Amino acid sequence: MAPLPRGVQLQSLGSVSDSADSIALGRSRFEFAQFNLVCSRPGTLRGMHVHACREDSFTVLSGALLIALADVRDGPGFERVSLFELAASTPQTLIIPAGVLHGFYSPGPSKVLYGLSKEWDPRDELGCIWNDPSLSIPWPCAAPTLSVRDAALGSYEQLVGEWRCRIAELTEDAP
Repeated sequence: MAPLPRGVQLQSLGSVSDSADSIALGRSRFEFAQFNLVCSRPGTLRGMHVHACREDSFTVLSGALLIALADVRDGPGFERVSLFELAASTPQTLIIPAGVLHGFYSPGPSKVLYGLSKEWDPRDELGCIWNDPSLSIPWPCAAPTLSVRDAALGSYEQLVGEWRCRIAELTEDAP
């Protein structure tokens, strides 16, 4: 696995077992404003998405995901891609900071608890097509199932331009 982009955290969850089952436990500095439960069928790919104003967290509740990350922030690691597995069998939470492009592929059925540090805002939804050649992500599929929104995303080059404009807007609005 390539090094994770700056600020990305992969936190192992401890477990407590009793006679009925086990419970995964974790602590984080991440403050949640919203949770979503994302259920994916085998062969589903979601992404690639990036946000300027919020962090995301993923905890796989069942199944496994292949997660792709790429840093679109200027600086060290710009455009470096990481691809790795996050599975329910090894309880972990992935925390993705603003400015890190992310997407995931579900090779089998999966359920993911998706946390957002701020409520969903369509103005903070940027993305690019999952198989943009500029990213060279080695996805294990040629024709995944995509949402209508993800299928309509533009190029990585367009995304970087939109990202820089969004960051400039936020900088101008800052006190």
